[in-house]
Amino acid sequence: MHTRTTAAIGSIAVVLLALSSSPAMAVGLTEMGHFDDLNHESYTAHDPNLCDGMLSFPVEWNENAVGTYRIVERKGQLYESFNGSFIGTWTNVDTGLGYHYNQRLNSGDQNLVPNDMGGFTLTFTDRFNVFWTDDLGRANLHDAGANTVTIEVDQNRDFVSFIDNRGRGRADTEGRDFCADLIEFTTP
Repeated sequence: MHTRTTAAIGSIAVVLLALSSSPAMAVGLTEMGHFDDLNHESYTAHDPNLCDGMLSFPVEWNENAVGTYRIVERKGQLYESFNGSFIGTWTNVDTGLGYHYNQRLNSGDQNLVPNDMGGFTLTFTDRFNVFWTDDLGRANLHDAGANTVTIEVDQNRDFVSFIDNRGRGRADTEGRDFCADLIEFTTP
């Protein structure tokens, strides 16, 4: 289920960035910002950093990530939310064929409770809608729904562990393997 995992991990990164914002934490300011990033990674054939090195072809990943984040003081704590659009392609360099995604994600903190480590137990909900397609019209996958995730962060605001991850909605990619899909949809 590659969409829900990607959504949860992406949200954790944004949440931890917001939690580590010490000026906002110190004075309790409400903060708002915008991101507009072009991301790119190149992977060689059998690259251990992608699909455990099982791909026999080089891959290029490109993504345009655009969105807004907000940090708001509520109940004496700073709650973070963001919404974004993530449009990307995984391209098989040998064939030139791409496996594409178009994702909308809206994430917001639901509950922020101090824990015994001096950090927080954080529950947030991701609402997502993602379409997966390929250049030859074979992939037509759609995931949409919500994940509610609870994590713990320590006194340094570093991620410690997942506590819970509950998802609901449509999941065409559930039970599918991203790496097998990448091979199938970028090889003629």
